[in-house]
Amino acid sequence: MILGEVINEKYKVVAKLGFGSASTIWCCRTLTSNKYAALKIYAHDLVAEDGIGNEATIYKHLSTAGDPNHPGKISVNFGIPKMFGRPILCDFSFARNGQIEHCHDIQPDSYRAPEVILEMPWGYPVDIWSVGVMTWDMFENRRLFDGFDTETGKYQNRFHLASIVGLLGPPPLEFLERSEYSSVYFDDRGNWKCVNSVLPVSWEDSERNLNGSSKKGSLDFVRKMVRWMPESRGAVTKQVRGWSVDLQYWV
Repeated sequence: MILGEVINEKYKVVAKLGFGSASTIWCCRTLTSNKYAALKIYAHDLVAEDGIGNEATIYKHLSTAGDPNHPGKISVNFGIPKMFGRPILCDFSFARNGQIEHCHDIQPDSYRAPEVILEMPWGYPVDIWSVGVMTWDMFENRRLFDGFDTETGKYQNRFHLASIVGLLGPPPLEFLERSEYSSVYFDDRGNWKCVNSVLPVSWEDSERNLNGSSKKGSLDFVRKMVRWMPESRGAVTKQVRGWSVDLQYWV
């Protein structure tokens, strides 16, 4: 791709906006309407065809959804200082239709929800879990859960689950019954049975950067999303409306 190049006799490349592991994003000007558009170019040898088709399907769905309250159209102000710019959802290559039940593996290791680790069917609540964990990471500048074996330095499910149990306590039996793999990590009563031990920790002792009302509000916010039962995780937009925190230390 070259600046000034015209694509399909319609888009003139103006600037490079960004790149990922298998694609680049370019700012283009449409020659017919003189408006600007973002053009995503894939490296076809690095990404599956169904992944490209899926992203196009998601964009089309969001653009035609008539409901102004559609989850894909809702933006939330987290109170991030303007100096950091406006947060934007910009990559839907791995987005999935939440109306359909899924079971495949998703999410970066540290942000995997417990139902994903245990290969249960999952839906929208896995994203709520991720928001809760990422919010913690932003304030603490360290992982809430990492799942790494301290001896090998490699990620393993049993270490990730052990750290979740250490913070949240044992999972409800109702939750474990949803997975045929629960018995690998838990006994019939829901007790941890792997060789790596569980180290009990509390939210209050784990949090190091906030004080007073900011600490209480932030912990309450994250707690409502980081829960074993997917259906008990609070809707993010509802949680944010009642949450505030002093962000001075960010600047």
